[in-house]
Amino acid sequence: MGVDAGALLTSLQQPLMIAAANATSVQICSPFIGHRTAADLAAIAENSGGSSWRLLTWLRPAAAAHGSLSLEGLGKLLKAGVDMADLPRLHAKLFLFDGAVGFAGSANLTLSGLGGIQHPNHELSVVLAEAQRAAASMTFESWWSMAKPVTTTSLSACAKDAARIKVVLKDEITDAPSSRTGDADALLEHALHHHVWVKAEYLDEHQADQPREESRPWIASPRSGRPGFNLGDLILLYAKSTGRCNVVVEATEPSRLDVPWLKARGISDESAERWPWVTPVTMRLQVPIREGVPLAVLGMSGRSLQPGHRRMPVGGLATALNFMCGGASLEL
Repeated sequence: MGVDAGALLTSLQQPLMIAAANATSVQICSPFIGHRTAADLAAIAENSGGSSWRLLTWLRPAAAAHGSLSLEGLGKLLKAGVDMADLPRLHAKLFLFDGAVGFAGSANLTLSGLGGIQHPNHELSVVLAEAQRAAASMTFESWWSMAKPVTTTSLSACAKDAARIKVVLKDEITDAPSSRTGDADALLEHALHHHVWVKAEYLDEHQADQPREESRPWIASPRSGRPGFNLGDLILLYAKSTGRCNVVVEATEPSRLDVPWLKARGISDESAERWPWVTPVTMRLQVPIREGVPLAVLGMSGRSLQPGHRRMPVGGLATALNFMCGGASLEL
């Protein structure tokens, strides 16, 4: 790999992914795992043939609720054939590949931890020497023997527990504007009793920055079927041409099929016929689009929103609000 034992690394994104792609035996410890990183590793594992992949994590509902542990990402790893186990109070970050390459340090399996985003965490990892790799592998085996297997059933149980946890951002974001942070806390409280969605809109940067309450206090959905929004549901809006989400609205009336109403508000005939379902909303939070959360941070792609909208993954709202309220999320 061209990295000497004992070297200190401030970014693990590239060396870790290269090592994973070339390994036949993988041992990983990380209490926090982001969706994007999990998806990348799942793709590598799925194409690794007869490789043996094992991952230790801490299946903690609080971490899932705060967006630090992506249950969707863990599900993708399971589907890719990765063996996973739950070890309570795990805090170690350890990555071993074929007994020939190893890293240990402060970085979790997240974009922030590995250095995969523009403004990552300040992390430090060390490249392990041969004797250290062997000792670390023995420790891993000892922990693995104490851990409980992670299954789709245990992921579902964790998701249910996470949905009941009240998440508060005030203690995590000390430098964000107090009004914005207060709005975020109110939204997280509201989300305990309602569904949260992500919806795509064909907006450019200028349109996404228009005051939502004035420009369009409603959203339009495709003709394919009545959208699943219920009264009080929260909807994070994704401006497609920007790659970011910067608005949270709340559904205030039932969705209705109303082409004439759309046309009367200046919507073209073609657009009104294509997106005829109208859902009145009220604006709950809006930040400048440059401060919006990238869709990739939520573990989604534009393709996943082709039907128009989808349910927010567990912990996704907390992740989005952390980012929108100062970009201070510790683990994305």
